[in-house]
Amino acid sequence: MSITATVKQSRIFGPNLELRRTISSTIGKPNIKIKDIVTNVGNATSPHMILYHCNYGWPLVDKGTDIIWKGKWTTPDSEAGRKILNSKNNFHKCSEPLKECSGGNEACAFINITADKKGICNVGLYNSRLSLAVAMRYKKKQLPWLTNWQYWGKGEYVTGIEPGTNPPIGQAEAEKQKKLIYIAPAKSRTYEVEIKVLTEDKQISNFIKDAS
Repeated sequence: MSITATVKQSRIFGPNLELRRTISSTIGKPNIKIKDIVTNVGNATSPHMILYHCNYGWPLVDKGTDIIWKGKWTTPDSEAGRKILNSKNNFHKCSEPLKECSGGNEACAFINITADKKGICNVGLYNSRLSLAVAMRYKKKQLPWLTNWQYWGKGEYVTGIEPGTNPPIGQAEAEKQKKLIYIAPAKSRTYEVEIKVLTEDKQISNFIKDAS
């Protein structure tokens, strides 16, 4: 089964982009697939960025849950970031609630994600106490960056696993770094992300192996 919708981002003398999104799944199977086609329907070349803002919470996300990704990373400077994202801390484990995260103080890793031999990125979360994992798969060529948002606030406890064309730094900064994508008139870019819930030990172990 599937559903398709179209969303437009448009203004006069500005970007005129069309996003055609199809979300599909098979009845009885715990996974969904997202396929996006972004087309420049305007008459001028347009800048473009996309990020899949996938936030996960309790009970999957809990103290000790494994945050699964591999790659070289950097982080913006913040109080929570300095406490969480450092070489002395296992930031691949979900933390207990932290006072440093109160009031919106967050930690964020910008990851140049490592793909497997087929160019597929495998990332996600694994809660061993629940024997429950969520696995995300996508093509490195389409989405070369992953943002791992970690916000361990009391009563606001969540983490984001967010594939994207760029880290969430804004178009001006991406252009400054010469990493901003442009789409010519009548041209398109395609993105595909699969999200799957895993409950069997063999499935989970294979997922962790593929992601390591």
